[in-house]
Amino acid sequence: MENEKLACLIEISRSSPQLITVEATVVSGLEKIAEGECYEIFGKTTLIISERGRVYFNILREHLPNVFLMRSIDNVYIIVYVKEINFGSDKKEDLSMLLNCYSEIEWRKPISVWKDVYQYSGTTYPTKEEYETSKRIYNTLNDSNPKKCKIAKEKNHIYNEISNWNEKNCKNLTNVERPDDEPQENIAKDNSNVGDAVSADAKITVPKFRVSAKRVGTHSFTSEDVARTYGALIQEDFLWIVDLTDFNMEIMTNVTDSDFIISISLTKSSLHRRNLTVFGLTSLRATICYSLIKMALPQVGDVVIDPLSGSGSIPIEGAAAFPKSYFVAGDFQDVPCGLTKKNLENYDISKTLPLDVMKWDSLKLPIRNSSVDVVVTDMPFGKRSGSKKSNKVLYPGVLRELGRVLRKGTGRAVLLTADRRSLEMAHNMTKKLWNLADRRHVNVGGLKAVVFLLRRTLFD
Repeated sequence: MENEKLACLIEISRSSPQLITVEATVVSGLEKIAEGECYEIFGKTTLIISERGRVYFNILREHLPNVFLMRSIDNVYIIVYVKEINFGSDKKEDLSMLLNCYSEIEWRKPISVWKDVYQYSGTTYPTKEEYETSKRIYNTLNDSNPKKCKIAKEKNHIYNEISNWNEKNCKNLTNVERPDDEPQENIAKDNSNVGDAVSADAKITVPKFRVSAKRVGTHSFTSEDVARTYGALIQEDFLWIVDLTDFNMEIMTNVTDSDFIISISLTKSSLHRRNLTVFGLTSLRATICYSLIKMALPQVGDVVIDPLSGSGSIPIEGAAAFPKSYFVAGDFQDVPCGLTKKNLENYDISKTLPLDVMKWDSLKLPIRNSSVDVVVTDMPFGKRSGSKKSNKVLYPGVLRELGRVLRKGTGRAVLLTADRRSLEMAHNMTKKLWNLADRRHVNVGGLKAVVFLLRRTLFD
């Protein structure tokens, strides 16, 4: 990662109380689409840095709601801290370097942003008395859940060990400035008699949190070491409750060969979870669908088809994102056509999508010559759907038929597949019909896939 550029973004955002640095995850290989969407929404002067699977950008805090409207990104985080660290081979020294970073972290603004996003009404800077009261309520509520009790015992043992190590090795790391202007509820006074039984209106009023760690590269420590260490530090510092499953806040630590990044998650679930209520074997994420359609740049009035639509993930996302174009979904089998119709029925009833569903043979489309503007489709990968042997016959036939229905000179086809060799062979066999405008390697559910952007030539 370009650590210096990201550090520069952080410094710029620190210079203004209204600026924040956002991290958004994207499907690997489609970062440029997310960059373009950032520029469209936040302006051409937006400072953006991208690396594989991620984009970082600075925006005004008041514009944060618009981030959640972006269609190309999966998860959103606010960056808290970034530091370049030269890790060695000694575990104790490396963990000490990570611990020493803690005193440099400025938590106030990121926590305030998290609180606004989740509309959290509890006390983010509790007193010890408030914490202990909420912890008693938490323990009592979870005593009846054997699974959570077991997790809690293991967790407490781990954090006690780390806390003892912290006390011996890292002094004066407390970094929380408790704002005087934050409203504080006197929880202890209201629940002073909390014991084994919890009243019906008793509430946990301090955040429950967990620290998740991701690590890339070779290090002397494990991801679990990082999560445990920072979890213990944050718990001691903020007096929050550690809960690995039912948490309000998730704090992310990312460690690479020489980078250490801390962020707070602003999404409970990925933004790609939209549109579909029933799924086929190969339904694509909505974020991937949007990026594929965006590559084709559909215009007002364009006719866009997906000849192998499956459960309709591409045309439904396209019709939602580009309502001034007209989409047609089609498949050879009754089941996928039925899934598409079901997803349309379950879509937001307040919106009418410019989309029709047809049953057809992708090798014999019931469409006039040169009448379609754009084709976007997910070709059979030859794994869950079809086979690589059948693809060698299917792909050339599909490309010839798409060449027939697309407008000469202006028609565009965006094709996704993990069977790269079959698509390359089909393209070579129909080369007279197509110009290869772009090719991108993407990660689809852990599979290495490729996207071809083809432009229709003037030749038959």
